[in-house]
This record gives sequence, structure tokens and C-alpha cells, in this order.
Amino acid sequence: MFKLFNKKKRYFKRIIKDAQSLVWETEFKKFTVLQQREDIRRQYDQSQQALEQITPQFEAKPNDKKIEEEKLQIEKKADELKQLLDAVDATLDGGPPSEIHKNGVSEGLNQELQNKVNRINSVKAFIEYNC
Repeated sequence: MFKLFNKKKRYFKRIIKDAQSLVWETEFKKFTVLQQREDIRRQYDQSQQALEQITPQFEAKPNDKKIEEEKLQIEKKADELKQLLDAVDATLDGGPPSEIHKNGVSEGLNQELQNKVNRINSVKAFIEYNC
């Protein structure tokens, strides 16, 4: 009977070890996504600054096609970057419903990480009380 409990305990310790590896992997994914988000945010801020600089020129010369075209390009780039930021945020935190995901993205990296940590804690508690 004692050997059975040792096997059981070793089994659950292995589960904890595997789950901890998954936690580290998810933390690394989160880190890389946060780096990508920061790069996109910087580009978005630059496009917003460029838009702020060109708006007075456009207001001074509303019929200038070159300025109007440049302003439209900057606005288009800013909109694309904003959509990218929203997509990255959905990856981190989960997202709202869309046509693809009717109920929203099920979970983001933050929730995934928390679930894995909770699983480790549950297994540790199980080992403490049952092994």
C-alpha cells in the first residue's frame, strides 16, 4: 500500500513539473508578445505625431492634393497600427466577440498563465491531502 502512495505522489510531482514547464513557456510567449506590442505602440505614436504635424498644414492649404494624400496615408497607417494593437491586446487578455469567435476569444495569455498556476496549486494541495 505504501508503494502505491509513493507511485501516486511521484506521478503528481511529474504533473507539477510538466505544468511548471508550461508556465515558463507561457511567460516567454507573453514576454515576446509584450515586446511586439511595444514596437507597434511606438510606431502608432509616431504616426499620431506625424498626423498632428500635418493637420495644421492641411488646414492652412485644404486644396493641396499632396498634403491631403500624405494625411490620408498617415491616417490609414495609424488605423492599421491601432487594429494591430487591438489584436495583440486580444492575444494577451482575450478578446470581444467577432465573426470568427462568436463568444469572444476564449482566453488570452494572461488567463492561460493563471489557469496553469492554479492547476499547479491544485495538484500540490491534492498531494498534501491525499498522498
